Amino acid sequence: MLSLRVCRIRRFGGSRSRPLSSDPLRPNLQATDIVAMKRRKRLYMAPWKFGYRTALLAHPKHWDLGTWLVNLASTIQLIGFTMSDIVLLRTLSICSSTLWIIFYIRQLRILGKAMRVPLAWVTTFFFVHSTMLAVHLIRNSDTGMRFTREEMDLFEEHFLPTGMKPRHFRKLLNVAIWVDYPKGADIVHERDPLSCLAIIVKGRVVGYKNGVRLQAISSFPGAKDLRPAGDAGAWIGDIGWLEDFSKRTRMRKNSTATDRQLEEGQRIAQRMRQEVEIQSSQLEAMVRGENELEAAPSSAVAQGAPKPAEQALARKRAAEGNGKVLDKAIVGRADATSILRPYRNWPNPTLEPPVQICRGTPKALYTYRAKTSSRALVFHHSKLEALLQSDPELKTAFLASATAAVVGKIVNLSDQTALQHYRENLRAVLFNGKLLPEEKKFLREFRRKHAVTYEEHIKMLNTLGWSEDEFNDGAQARTLRGVEKKTYERIQRRKSTLLRHDTELQELAEDHDAVDDGSQ
Repeated sequence: MLSLRVCRIRRFGGSRSRPLSSDPLRPNLQATDIVAMKRRKRLYMAPWKFGYRTALLAHPKHWDLGTWLVNLASTIQLIGFTMSDIVLLRTLSICSSTLWIIFYIRQLRILGKAMRVPLAWVTTFFFVHSTMLAVHLIRNSDTGMRFTREEMDLFEEHFLPTGMKPRHFRKLLNVAIWVDYPKGADIVHERDPLSCLAIIVKGRVVGYKNGVRLQAISSFPGAKDLRPAGDAGAWIGDIGWLEDFSKRTRMRKNSTATDRQLEEGQRIAQRMRQEVEIQSSQLEAMVRGENELEAAPSSAVAQGAPKPAEQALARKRAAEGNGKVLDKAIVGRADATSILRPYRNWPNPTLEPPVQICRGTPKALYTYRAKTSSRALVFHHSKLEALLQSDPELKTAFLASATAAVVGKIVNLSDQTALQHYRENLRAVLFNGKLLPEEKKFLREFRRKHAVTYEEHIKMLNTLGWSEDEFNDGAQARTLRGVEKKTYERIQRRKSTLLRHDTELQELAEDHDAVDDGSQ
């Protein structure tokens, strides 16, 4: 052992003039050069070793530039691996690759060709991350997208409130088709199987339930400003599509967590369907009763049920007067089970639908007819669902928009039902041509509770033949014909005295019979 140690000392500490290298390419390499090279190699390669002498475990004040580059690049790369955002991940990877490139360029001066392969790989990573980041930013950029005025109005009204981005709306436009419906065209019939989801963009489209017009589910210009829930009636087939889409997504075997959340959406859609049907049935019953009451003569009401001829005449007058009851052809067509084809008004009539309608598709709840030349954006179910499954962010925004449309229909139906109730109450109160203060207070409370505007109240009064002054006076003008002004004032004073008398009796919990008999 001692001889070996002495031999090593002699070899590395001998004469400096004697060549110690057996390498024919470097014959003049001296012992001091070998020691210096080993020292520099140990200095630059220290981060790759793990021991008590490595630079990684040394104090940072003893680090050189290469050690700082390695630690900083590794730390940035580690932080990037924890990012869920692809933009942040690629940005940090680019920064880390840049530091690794600087480190390997410095290593080329020490280790020569050995560092060329790592440098080539790190440079490749840098260019791949940079290219993919640029492609992602260009593809997902909302700048530079141009829409027509029609498309922009549709986006701002129905999709922007739910957080949809312009690039997602552009994807929807790419899978949709524009369909023009002439005046009087039937867009969809009640109880027909649905293969498409449509959104009315331009024109006036009226919805019917069993032949009764429902203004709450209709679409017309300016509806978004006049309705409490906006123009929710512009969506056609949204309730059935939501139910069917949620059911098919839930039955898919490898469904994700987002898809499983649609189970609750399906239950919500079912409850919405029930609520819409209840509201529609109530409104339909009230409108039918109102039409029959307006159309039937007073003698028929007094003598009993009218004859069939009188019923037909009443329906015809009601249809011509306010348009709330369809003619027989429309009612019969609504009861039929013809196949829904939104392509019936296709620019080329001989062109068949791209996908045939299959059994089990959702059924239409209402009949829709174009009262003017209308234009709609139509989505075929298969293409729409394929697009939504490929983009979860778009799927969330579109489902939110469709659900908001269904909720808006319920709100509009409730509002229209309240207006019909108020009209019925107003008709009953003003039947005899007189209005009591208690009745006026009741009507005022009803308007406040159900958000009936004063303009709608005046419009109903005019429809019933009353003016605003007559309503404030509490009597219709024709009931006071031939009565002098002094007599009318005396009647009003007498009426107010009786009203105060009735109020005092109510406060004392007594009735008129008890007061007349002299006993409580």
